[in-house]
Amino acid sequence: MLIDPLISLAFSVHSNKGAYALLVGSGVSRAARILTGWDIVLDLIRKVANVSGEDAGEAPDKWYKERFGKEPDYSDLLMQLGLTEADRSGILRSYFEPSEEEREHGFKAPTQAHNGIAELVALGYVRVIVTTNFDRLIETAIEEAGVTPTIVSTASAAKGILPLQRNACTVFKVHGDYLDPRIKNTPAELGKYEPSINRLLDRIFDEYGLVVCGWSGAWDAALRSALERCKTHRFGTYWAARDEPGDEARKLIELRRASVVQIKDAETFFSELEEKVRSLEDLERPTHPLSAKVAVATLKRYLPEERHRIRLHDLVHDETERLRASLIAVTTLDKPPESAAYRSRLERYNALCEPMVGLFAPGCYWGSSSHVGEWVNVIERICNLGLSLDRSYTAWSSLARYPAYLMLYAGGIAALTGDQYETLAAVLSRPKIRRAHSDTVEPALMWLNWRGVFETSPRLFYWLPELKGYSLPESRYMESTLRDPLREILPDDHKYLMIFDRFEYYQSMLYVDLVRDTLPPVGRFAVRNLEEDQKYVGDVVRGEIEKQGTSWPLLRVGLFEGSQDRAIQLVDAVNAHVKRI
Repeated sequence: MLIDPLISLAFSVHSNKGAYALLVGSGVSRAARILTGWDIVLDLIRKVANVSGEDAGEAPDKWYKERFGKEPDYSDLLMQLGLTEADRSGILRSYFEPSEEEREHGFKAPTQAHNGIAELVALGYVRVIVTTNFDRLIETAIEEAGVTPTIVSTASAAKGILPLQRNACTVFKVHGDYLDPRIKNTPAELGKYEPSINRLLDRIFDEYGLVVCGWSGAWDAALRSALERCKTHRFGTYWAARDEPGDEARKLIELRRASVVQIKDAETFFSELEEKVRSLEDLERPTHPLSAKVAVATLKRYLPEERHRIRLHDLVHDETERLRASLIAVTTLDKPPESAAYRSRLERYNALCEPMVGLFAPGCYWGSSSHVGEWVNVIERICNLGLSLDRSYTAWSSLARYPAYLMLYAGGIAALTGDQYETLAAVLSRPKIRRAHSDTVEPALMWLNWRGVFETSPRLFYWLPELKGYSLPESRYMESTLRDPLREILPDDHKYLMIFDRFEYYQSMLYVDLVRDTLPPVGRFAVRNLEEDQKYVGDVVRGEIEKQGTSWPLLRVGLFEGSQDRAIQLVDAVNAHVKRI
């Protein structure tokens, strides 16, 4: 097969939304340090032997049979060790719930595999999960993704379940839940299911395609039988395997005509599957070019008339929330940063932001002072995503500010082009950002600059080939990224560069003013006059302020305390820093 089976799987899942079910086994929870049911039985036997003053050796199950005259049984063993259900629950908790030390190391918590599954559920691509696991990591991850799953872990629950399509997600725990002593674990228990469980399995295997991961098929005879009973194959079966499938798995693969997907581990498999499905979704997102143009045309109709104020708000709000949800979904991924992944994330941000930039820039260009609150809110909503990035890599948490940084540039340059100085002042000075896990509120400009977005990852950022040979590559990147989106309101290339430089210069001035730091991040305006035959923008701005005084546009709208002296001090601070660098 020439095409990677994982790509084929991504196409199948994306093209048939909600038509594929997952069948996952203990391999999916391996990275979380969760023991299998049989491993728990063996560990309990070792403890019984130890407190009895004996050694169970390397075969605890044989020791148990010799000592007690019967095969070890999970339920029977628990019933003997705990007189009440509360006692038995307490015995099991340590196997499935993390201690303080384990919690610090991230053990017994949802892994990348569980989170990848949860994201597919949240997007609506997976609605049924069959699992042999006793733990609750899948349910936990799904709930954290904003979906409340329906849990089926007993025969009675299977009998009374609503039609599967009525549930946002159904997690079918065929062997039970760890807090229920009736879980299936022995060969006899795994050899035959109750009729209601079989009926539900028959429905799932008949009506849904199947993605198998972390399940060997070696021990679960009743589950194998359910797969063997199914003679219809409306959708495909994909079998994810780290190693060569065993005999039982191979028989099922042949029976279901399954495609084998060779994987490194469950974490990588589900993370990559979710990424590829999202990429396909992004490619089909109905935003360019027609719908984006329709949105802009609608915006232009709403801007001039006060009677459309609510409709304008709803239009901008809906697009902002749509973008925000997409950004949260992308940013929660927590893989080690390396050049290819960093570039991919940056490109994904640009693709997701393109429709909003197409709306935001014309809004700041054509809008009036009565609309500035809308644009400030957009930047704040995108910047303050409320993500739990404390466990993320610094390069990722910094790059998460890029979408808001992009809006700041697009709106500020557009406003400056349209002489909308109140809008420019508001976009630069009014947005606030909250510190993670804190009530501290700071000017967004403190973080929405290249230091706050790119400086933690210069090696990754400078890797972009289009930046080679350029000084101040971060500014160059923004200059080139926004050229086409702003071409309609600013068609002349030379004028675009002049306004781009002036915007970045004003940004540096305001940074010094708001942050009280005389070492502002500077853009390509610092070197443009050295590379091209033109005056340094700092000298031009200083001359304007000296000549116009408080009539200078940015003073007239209240920036820099409305003070000519303050504005000149800020210009001198920026110019002095440019000379130093």
